[in-house]
Formats: sequence, structure tokens, C-alpha cells
Amino acid sequence: MTEVGGTTSTPTSASGGTDASGESGDATAPTSAATTDGPAVCDGGEPEIGDAVETSFYYGVAAGMSLAEGSCYSGSGPETFVNFRPVEAGPYSLRINNPAFTPRLAIYEGLNACSGTELACLAEGTVNGKVVHYQSFGAGTELTIVVDTASPGEFGDFELEIVRGIYLYCSFNDDYSDELPPFSIYGDLATTGYWADTSFGSCGGENFRDTQMTWTAAADGSYRFTLMADFDPILYVSNNETDGSFSCSTELACADDAGPGAPEVVTLDLTAGQNVRMFVDGKGEMYGPFELQIEQL
Repeated sequence: MTEVGGTTSTPTSASGGTDASGESGDATAPTSAATTDGPAVCDGGEPEIGDAVETSFYYGVAAGMSLAEGSCYSGSGPETFVNFRPVEAGPYSLRINNPAFTPRLAIYEGLNACSGTELACLAEGTVNGKVVHYQSFGAGTELTIVVDTASPGEFGDFELEIVRGIYLYCSFNDDYSDELPPFSIYGDLATTGYWADTSFGSCGGENFRDTQMTWTAAADGSYRFTLMADFDPILYVSNNETDGSFSCSTELACADDAGPGAPEVVTLDLTAGQNVRMFVDGKGEMYGPFELQIEQL
């Protein structure tokens, strides 16, 4: 039992967390404490998560007093604190899976959420049914990740997943590997029943409908990908490494500079047999027909 702000509560836990080696174990929700005559003690949680290509941990949220709130929300309930030190600098995707509550996410620099500088706050941010945040961090940066509940009456289990790289969920695609450049792919993000919000790139695309396609270069060379649409689209291209996983690809380029009605262009040097995945993403209510042209320079 843990004394929290004068209220006694029992932290919950969930077993089956998976570490970077793929071995499973038990992960117990970290506890925090507050006193009635001083500030809340918001030390980071355990276990501490280091760098991994794919890391998955399970926690429970204690049904107790709220000790911290992010700048983008208020009136929250109990939360769980997790420490994270990325070993390598670069982009990371943080995902909250299957929460038993309405989740909130805040990230602080340092190992104390009450005194650290807030780096990110997410009250809304669902991608493909998951709460996802993308951000680049420096190597060795000490971080506290706060998984919060939306109201005092909420609590329960969740899974926090941290992946090094961009959120690319490779589930929907059409393959154009038989096509030789130059050729064009035509589509429409307004099509119902097929398009969904599956991914986002380093230059944007969070929480907007998108589609993705694969193609294989037949020869070594420099290739230009040109995306044309009446709306303001985002184009990103990645290596197509595996299929059906959380982060199946490594982003090669992301373009969102041209503005509405102007083409987005990506130029890449590819080798013969290299398979790439091309993402066409939208922005809010801005979507419609598009043409993606591929040509060898």
C-alpha cells in the first residue's frame, strides 16, 4: 500500500512486459508520494528504459492522487512516471497501446516531472487507434515520461511502447514494382472505406488520413518522386524492410515545403532491387485527388 497525499491506494501492475531482447518479465507501476505541507514528489519511475530498436513495457496506473499535469490539459487523475535515457540521438516514437482510460502524455527533461522542463504535451493524438507522439532527443538526455489519466475517476492498465524512428505502420499498400519509370500513380484521399490514418513522417502527417504504396527500383540510379495535388499534401519515402509491424521502415526523406497546390518533390539515389514505400499524407480536412510521379534522372 502506498501513502499518496493522505490517501491510501494500491498501485496496479501488469505482467508480460517485453524488453529489447524479446524476453518477457513483470513490470510494476512505480509509486510516487506527496505530502500535505509541501510540493508533490514527482520522481521518475522504474524500470528505467534505455535505448532499443523496439521496446515494450507494461504498467498499471495507481488509483490515487494526481501528482502532475501537463500544460495542455487540466483536471487529470492518477498517472505513472517512467524514466527514459536514449543512448543514441535521433527521432523516437512513443505509443500508448490499449489504455483502460482516456490517456494524456507529457514529457519532461530531467528525472523529476515537477521541476523539469516540459518538452511535449499530448491531450489528443490518435494514429491508427493508438496514442502516438514523435520527437527527436539527444543522446543521454534524461527524460521523464508521464502517462496520465483524463479525470480523477480513471485508472487501469496500459502499454507504453518506445520505438527508435518514425511511426510507419505498414498495413495498407499497393505494389507497383512491375512499373518502369517514368510512370504515375493516381489516387484520392477522399475515398471512403479504404483510406485511414496509418502513419506520419518526420515533417508531419500526424492525425490525418494517408495512403502508402511500394515500388522496387530496377536499376541503380537517381530517382525523383513528385507529388501533385490541389490540397497541401505531405510526401515521405522509406525503405520497405518488413511488413505488418509497428515500424516496418526507415524513413529516407520527407517533404512538406511547397504549400497548397504546389508539388512536393523527393530525390533519392537507389540501388537495383531496392524496395521503397511511398506515403501520401494529408492535413486535417485538406485532402482529395493526387498524382505521384516517379522518374529516373
